[in-house]
Amino acid sequence: MMMLRFKNKLNKAGFMLSELLVVIAIMAILAGVSFVGVNTYIRSLQMMEMDETAFV
Repeated sequence: MMMLRFKNKLNKAGFMLSELLVVIAIMAILAGVSFVGVNTYIRSLQMMEMDETAFV
């Protein structure tokens, strides 16, 4: 009986693997979305710079 109580206390001390995997998945999705957004922004700035150079 005492061993079961000790095991339960050990399991509650940290995060479970599934929780960590969910956090990593959310971070990967956010990184992917921000990567696409930054690339689109950089591409539009490059196009604007090319347009300004063409008019000079």
